[in-house]
Amino acid sequence: MPRPLKYRAGQFVFLSIPRLAAFQFHPFQVAWEYLSDSGRQVVVFVVQPRHGFTGRLRLAKPMKEYTAFIEGPYGSPTALDQYGTVLLFATGIGIAGQLPYMREQLHLYRKWRTKTRRHVLFWEMDAEEYRYWVNEWINEILSWNIDYVISIPSG
Repeated sequence: MPRPLKYRAGQFVFLSIPRLAAFQFHPFQVAWEYLSDSGRQVVVFVVQPRHGFTGRLRLAKPMKEYTAFIEGPYGSPTALDQYGTVLLFATGIGIAGQLPYMREQLHLYRKWRTKTRRHVLFWEMDAEEYRYWVNEWINEILSWNIDYVISIPSG
C-alpha cells in the first residue's frame, strides 16, 4: 500500500478492484494486517465468495497483481478496554470481524493500558477447514493464553 491504512477494530473499508467490477466499491472489515519483508503494510480481508464481486474475486487468477482502491476506514470503534472481562462470539466467517478486537485488546493488555484481564473467544464453525482461513492469526492470539472455545458441530 502506498501509505499506511490506520484503522481500529470494528471499522470497515470500501474496496474496489476495477478489473473485477468497474466503478463498484464493496464494504469489508480488515481481518489482519502486518508488515511484509520489504516493510510494506499488508492488509488482509477474509471474504466469503457469493455472487457478483466476491464470486469474481474467487475466480481471479492467483498471484496476479490487480490494482485496488481502498476508501475509509469508516465506522465507530467500540472501546472494550474498560471491561474486566471481554467475551467475543463468532460463527463461520464472522471470526474475521473479531480478530481485530482480539489483537487490539491483547496488545493493550501487554502494555498494561486496559482494565481487561480476561479475554474469551467463542467460535463456532461449520467445518474444520474454516480454521485454516485464519490459522496463523488464531495461533498467535491463542499463544497469548486466552480462554477459547472452538466448536465444530458434527453431522
